[in-house]
Amino acid sequence: MNIANRPQFTEVEIMAIAKEHYGLEPTQLTIFESERDQNSLLKTSKGNFVLKISHPAEDPEVLEFQ
Repeated sequence: MNIANRPQFTEVEIMAIAKEHYGLEPTQLTIFESERDQNSLLKTSKGNFVLKISHPAEDPEVLEFQ
């Protein structure tokens, strides 16, 4: 798996994904370093959430397990 192809969304893009797909409007966002995925902590009025954007080559069975 080539880590060079890991997701690299901007904060603005992550906030838009959170709103569009999950109805969340983060008031604070923290991006965590990761080897293959892009993980972010979203702080919202509904609570705190982790948004994981998986590597495009990740096996779907591995994702389902997670």
